[in-house]
Amino acid sequence: MEQIKLFNKYLVFLSMVISFLVLPLPIKAEESDHSQHKMEMEQSGQKMGAKNKMGKMNKGNSVQMDIAMGKMVYEMTCIFCHGKNGKGNGSAAIYIGPYSAPRPRDFTKGVFKFRSTKSGNLPTEFDLMRTIRDGIPGFMPSFRHLGREKLRQVALYTTQFYKGKTERKIQRKGKPYEKISIDHSVSFTMESIIRGEKIYKELECFKCHGLEGKGDGPSADTLKDERGFSIKPANLTQPSTFKNGNNHEDIYRTIITGLSGSPMPSFADSFKGRETSAWDLVHYILSLSPEEEWTRMGRTK
Repeated sequence: MEQIKLFNKYLVFLSMVISFLVLPLPIKAEESDHSQHKMEMEQSGQKMGAKNKMGKMNKGNSVQMDIAMGKMVYEMTCIFCHGKNGKGNGSAAIYIGPYSAPRPRDFTKGVFKFRSTKSGNLPTEFDLMRTIRDGIPGFMPSFRHLGREKLRQVALYTTQFYKGKTERKIQRKGKPYEKISIDHSVSFTMESIIRGEKIYKELECFKCHGLEGKGDGPSADTLKDERGFSIKPANLTQPSTFKNGNNHEDIYRTIITGLSGSPMPSFADSFKGRETSAWDLVHYILSLSPEEEWTRMGRTK
């Protein structure tokens, strides 16, 4: 019996010794696994950081490539009027309007007539694309044939001429521009046209555009643009000559944003709180043009 007891004590002692020898090993293995996992995480983080950095570099390179392509398009199509440095003094500029407006736009000033942004704001990239795409009747041809990608690239290159102004706007206001909202919620009816005629007289649009909208108002011959050149108000009976487009939305946009650099002001404040009334004025302006004018353009009012 004593021998059995001694043998059992020996087994207990032996198991304790074995436990002390064996148990630390899994702990070390666990620590090793943890260290390896930590190392893998750090390496993964480094890879992600490098990937993000490469993504930013690739994005930056892509923008620079677009600007370079835009410059090539500009030098093939725009430089003759707008000049090498975008000052509107290209070799053909003098022949467009030697003594009167409009003259080719001086991009370096960052003042643009045709925008979907509030008065005094810079245009959006799409605003520039739209002008390049559609052209300006009687003065600037349409470059629709360039296709969307090249239109975007040359518009992007154009923004480089006033890049400093864009950066100052962002620093001051947090963004380069504020867009207007266009909600065409008023139907084109005779009632709307009658309301629009009243607004036309209230806002004294006739002083420049004339009572019949023919651009022969009492102030028409005295108007000057920002450069001091004589400028004529639009003949509202000839929508094919509207420089900022003749769709309902185009006319609304012109009324609300104004045409910066010209005597045409923004009427946003006049319609504040009653924006839908601006559509009545749009409808009245459209009513001034004869049906033959729209038939000739292959469209309807």
